[in-house]
Amino acid sequence: MESIYEISAAEKVNAQNESTQNENGQNENGQNENKQGDNPVENAYGEERKNVAWENRVKEPSKGIMHGLKIGVAVCGSFCTFKKAFEAAAELKKMGADIIPVMSFNAASISSRFGTAEENLAAFENIAGRKAILTIEDAEPIGPKKMTDIMLLPNCTGNTLAKLAMSITDTPVTMAVKSHLRGNRPVVINAATNDALSGSAKNIGALMNLRNYYFVPLRQDDFAKKPTSVVGDFSLIPDTIIYALSGRQIQPVLREL
Repeated sequence: MESIYEISAAEKVNAQNESTQNENGQNENGQNENKQGDNPVENAYGEERKNVAWENRVKEPSKGIMHGLKIGVAVCGSFCTFKKAFEAAAELKKMGADIIPVMSFNAASISSRFGTAEENLAAFENIAGRKAILTIEDAEPIGPKKMTDIMLLPNCTGNTLAKLAMSITDTPVTMAVKSHLRGNRPVVINAATNDALSGSAKNIGALMNLRNYYFVPLRQDDFAKKPTSVVGDFSLIPDTIIYALSGRQIQPVLREL
């Protein structure tokens, strides 16, 4: 797959065609052109909101491909994936994104062999550079205040998958997603659950069939010992975000081991 961080030949052609259009919106051959595909955000949101990640990778590459993009990062209670989830948030921050951290009740309050609740919360807030949203009431304004351009669940549990599929809103994460979706904006799910290919399969399918939900490509993480367990490919989170901003699901969704 062509790297989405490079300007492709097709994009260069689009830019050349745009430069030859006259004031009436016609190209040099006198044909009317639909510019809707030039900036992916026009397909997903209309012209009222710009895809800052797409624009800045062309105009200001030195500032990072995600420069100016407000990404809600909503961490769920998959404790064994905390390290990778935090690393993913740090990578997005490094790429120029503004991180709005959210944690579920369990993620913020339970200590485990993967760190105490206090240590994990401090690490996440240190990466984001701001306090995390930890309550339903603090998550509710996300949509009305347009606090996020895109919402990422970097370690979405089977429990949260089920709640989202059934529109249940009883945690900071599910409220963050619901409020964010109010603005018709994309949600990226990186699943991490032991029953993805059993009990949670129907919920994954239901969400894949809903508008504005996009999935990070999935892999079985241990088919011998945990045959129904699946974890998203953390390395593909940035690519999935860029595709989601253009209203597209990155493919293939199921990846080889």
